[in-house]
Amino acid sequence: MLFYTFCVDIGKHSKEELVKCLDILLNSIHKNIKNYELICFTNFEIKDILPQYNIKYRKYYDNQIKKLYDNKWLNLSFNKINIYKDLYDEFNKDFIWIDLDTIICYDISYINDLSNVFIENGGPCINKNLLFSNNNNITVPRNRYI
Repeated sequence: MLFYTFCVDIGKHSKEELVKCLDILLNSIHKNIKNYELICFTNFEIKDILPQYNIKYRKYYDNQIKKLYDNKWLNLSFNKINIYKDLYDEFNKDFIWIDLDTIICYDISYINDLSNVFIENGGPCINKNLLFSNNNNITVPRNRYI
């Protein structure tokens, strides 16, 4: 399984907290998935946590021509689409975005056999989320947000 994530300091959490989350994510992947690779984009130096992990670090870059939001976190989140395309162009393989605070509790390798997967947030919140900055009519309820 090919994963990518961001461990980027935007002033929301400390670097120590970010690295601790990365360590938990790596532990859970390593324990439950036999064949994996994780590319971690970061804007600060991370010393290799443990050598048994199949992780590669890359310098985080913002590949957005136009910033869509006045919010660092939202722009960071949206940039994962641009970096997915860059990874696909580089490797000609599909990488799976995984949030830094995700914990894998089971072998999810079967996802590789599926053509696509969308995971909804769930929950009771139905507030509308705008999908595009130039169109206020296209929205998705928060509990259906992917």
